[in-house]
Amino acid sequence: MTAAVNIEECRNPTLVDGPESDNELVKSKVKVGKLKEGMVIKAYTKFSERYQSMDEGTCEFIRHNFKGTRVIIVRNNKKYNTNVKSIQAGDTLKGLYDFPPALRKITIATKELGQALEKRGMLEFITVQPKAVAERAKEQLQELVMMAEDSAKSRPMSAAIGGWKSSTPSARIAQKLVESVQNSIPIRKETSLSIENEMENARKGTLSVKAIENSVNNIAANDSIDALTSISSLKESQQIYDHCVDVGVIFQSVYFKIQTKRNKKSVFSHKNQAMLGGFLHDFGKSVVPREILESKRQFEKSSRSMQIIRSHPVHGARQLSMLNMPAPIIDMARFHHVKMNTDMLTSYPQDTDYKNISFEARLMSIIDIYQALVGTRNYQKSWSPPATMRYLEALAGVEIDQYVFDLFIREMGVYPKGSMVELSDGSLGFVMNVPEGKQDLNRPIVAVVRNGQGQDLTHHHLIDLQADRDVSIARDLDRKDVFGERVLEVFATITV
Repeated sequence: MTAAVNIEECRNPTLVDGPESDNELVKSKVKVGKLKEGMVIKAYTKFSERYQSMDEGTCEFIRHNFKGTRVIIVRNNKKYNTNVKSIQAGDTLKGLYDFPPALRKITIATKELGQALEKRGMLEFITVQPKAVAERAKEQLQELVMMAEDSAKSRPMSAAIGGWKSSTPSARIAQKLVESVQNSIPIRKETSLSIENEMENARKGTLSVKAIENSVNNIAANDSIDALTSISSLKESQQIYDHCVDVGVIFQSVYFKIQTKRNKKSVFSHKNQAMLGGFLHDFGKSVVPREILESKRQFEKSSRSMQIIRSHPVHGARQLSMLNMPAPIIDMARFHHVKMNTDMLTSYPQDTDYKNISFEARLMSIIDIYQALVGTRNYQKSWSPPATMRYLEALAGVEIDQYVFDLFIREMGVYPKGSMVELSDGSLGFVMNVPEGKQDLNRPIVAVVRNGQGQDLTHHHLIDLQADRDVSIARDLDRKDVFGERVLEVFATITV
């Protein structure tokens, strides 16, 4: 005997039910053996007998693996729609739905996931898939025509398989990003230098952030925020000052999008203050001696040097208070290293109640960890942006705020712009966008720069993984392992 639930009972409220656009999602009820690669699971709706009158072990399994979801249960012959944390021994499971972004690993169908679900007695699901659109068919026809023309001219396939015409939305997205990255490379250098100079002046006793404020205004005037955020995925930060630039532009990029979707007002009196707060979050490191900051070795957690480094949030907050910086900027500097479990050695300053930490400081802490791992550290190799996202996902709800992380990954993407990936056909490319709205975060637009035969392309083609369901991302790659120090150069010369 199995427990089943009506489709409507597990409907995700954000699911599209009517044919409103070419990108609508088609909803289906699918048995576990019929799950296909890339299907997006919106609800688990049928289960084996082990989920009837569940024991505590089964409840703990559900609570742990489906953290943050909604459940439909039967308890004492009454049906309840509740948070997964509320289930208890004796309940009968009828449905799992409303998955947070952090649980994409159990909502994006793969062969391995299907096998695991069947083994666990999870038998039926509601899934969605994008409808085939006429525009994509036209684009495929254009590609075939170009391939035929290239073949007739006997040109090498590696240099000629057609890109999409520049008039397509995907091509316009890619072209705009590449051009903006080209123009923003010197801006990043100049901004990093201004932060270095002001922090060096602070080290000598002169407090000012005027040059940093000028850099903020320059970035805003040149509309470089999106490009600089992408550069953070492409070029490793070489020192603390590059780190501050990357943190600032990422914070500015995601913060206002998040607040708009939350229907919350910004706490900053001027939009550029958000970026300035990011640039200044580590200003207190101007008090830390250079020999410690620039050391090539990793200090022991209990060492005197590490204690000095951990003092920088307090020093930074004091310095920014002396400069009459807005309270949110001071808080971001003071609290960006505070963890949910404040008893951890890596949570500082001590004696801080996490409940009192602002939303902005919680978001800043996530971005700070993200950039520190993506950037270069003296004692450890940098991580790829997608690998860093997976690491943060593991920390969510334990060290960092789960809710804030879910909002962050929705805006930054599972594969942040500039990430290098290998596709299922063996080709390599750069991620060019973050899927929006109800689109699958695992299926961005990719600019292919090396074909499946290992040949670097001179003319690049785009694959929109939302539309092309025959191709998917097989794995993410370390950009330096592929192109060494030429990564940014290769990206900046993409042509579509």
